[in-house]
Amino acid sequence: MSKKQWKKRVHLFAIVGILISFLAMAPTSVYAASNVTYEKEFNGSNAKANNIALGRKTQGNFSGNKDIDTYTFTLSATSNIQLLFNGTGTAKEQLGTFQLTNSSGSVIVKTKNITNATSQTLVKQSLPKGKYYLQFKSTQNVKKAKNYHFTVSTFASPPKKVAVKSISINAPTKTLTVGKSTTLKATFNPTNASNKSVTWKSSDTKIATVDSHGKVTGKKAGKATITATSKDGNKTSKVTITINAVKPVGKTVYIAPKSGKKYHFDSHCRGLNRAKSISSTTESKAKSEGYTLCGWED
Repeated sequence: MSKKQWKKRVHLFAIVGILISFLAMAPTSVYAASNVTYEKEFNGSNAKANNIALGRKTQGNFSGNKDIDTYTFTLSATSNIQLLFNGTGTAKEQLGTFQLTNSSGSVIVKTKNITNATSQTLVKQSLPKGKYYLQFKSTQNVKKAKNYHFTVSTFASPPKKVAVKSISINAPTKTLTVGKSTTLKATFNPTNASNKSVTWKSSDTKIATVDSHGKVTGKKAGKATITATSKDGNKTSKVTITINAVKPVGKTVYIAPKSGKKYHFDSHCRGLNRAKSISSTTESKAKSEGYTLCGWED
């Protein structure tokens, strides 16, 4: 080997040595395989915590006497965080404990027991921007390594409640006959209101009833006011429903003529000799009740 070649080899050895020293001093981190990241050992303190990626499953393992596994992640902004833990064994035995702290050492989630062969949500809350540490601590003297999985992920905030500003009633018809029904519907402002529940009420249930779904049924001739009230905000809307009597079939009422006034409601009244006068009714009442009116010219 020439002197020149020897110098090149010595230089290469020196570079390799520097790289090995640097890697030995660097913090440990998890390494990836397929869609799972795996714990790198010797990580029992925050200084050597494994860096994990949000939304990616991480596999750790307990080995030896009271093993401690520490992981870290950083949030660039306030986020909703969920940590789901899964033991991979078959027996429901306590594996150890879990705790979440921030970079200043404050405890965010107090110590919780973790159990094998179960799925546990260990964290589900909003966390501010910053660095966080997860510590899994074995409470057993494990002779054979026991694996566990967990995933730290973000979740969306629930939609904010949209309050009801006003309501109105949509009525397919405002006139019914006794025994008939129609269904009223409440419309909301704004249309995306969170709570669209209403209660219904009739001003006179002898004339018209209304059920919890807004179905109005005519009971007897008259008028009734139907009111819808929103459960959110107590907003109201009203509509008046007119109930008409069922038209009597084959019945004719003779209205006794008054002096000086001519009556002639139907052509068949001419020559009706036995038309009977009903003094207890009136022309307007007979009409509203659906009777055929009959009379003759005075």
